[in-house]
Amino acid sequence: MTRIHRTLSMMAVAVCAFAHPARAQQGRPFEDSWFWGLKMGGLGLADTTGTYKQAPLAGVDWLITRSKAALYVSFAQSFSTQTAEIPMTASILDTTKRVVDVQDVRQVELALLGFPGEHTRFHPYIGGGFVMDLIGSALPRGPFVTRNDQTFALQTVDSLKFAFAPMFIVGGQLRFKPFSIFGQGNVSMAPQNFLVGSTRSIIFAYELGVRYNIGSSIAKDY
Repeated sequence: MTRIHRTLSMMAVAVCAFAHPARAQQGRPFEDSWFWGLKMGGLGLADTTGTYKQAPLAGVDWLITRSKAALYVSFAQSFSTQTAEIPMTASILDTTKRVVDVQDVRQVELALLGFPGEHTRFHPYIGGGFVMDLIGSALPRGPFVTRNDQTFALQTVDSLKFAFAPMFIVGGQLRFKPFSIFGQGNVSMAPQNFLVGSTRSIIFAYELGVRYNIGSSIAKDY
């Protein structure tokens, strides 16, 4: 918990520093712009019993806008501790399970967003793309009867530490002169070949943050 509180405090300080230079973004349009953002929120994951647990989340994102669409790229990490299960041995006759201690889940997201309607300050958006889920740390518990059992457990965990899944995202961004604030949520289906999450369960995230317009996203000829 100390690490979680320290991380969230650092993010809050960074957000304040990020939003400080008020004059730099004055007059910059929302269209054809490049936004850098910081965000905090939560990640919802189902454990092996199907019970959902919440974990604090922090990350960064980039938004490259055009008139009605944008490219969205994000990296976020949740700070969580939970358990998962894998087969005890390689034998298909062995139905027992081995517990795996899992710590932290990271997400890399890539999506295309659309901005419906005509808006001056508040810009709602909706879109879809893909998310890559990665496990920060996963350690299978013993005992291991043979060295082959240990090797099997480590190889199985490594093969289940990352996965790709389709993602759906919806949110809105409110533009101010110095910066923009945003809120959004995304959902994806937990892949079958991923260590955490029960079979075909939903992984969802909810996020609040601030984005700063660093300038035009298109090249200009002089």
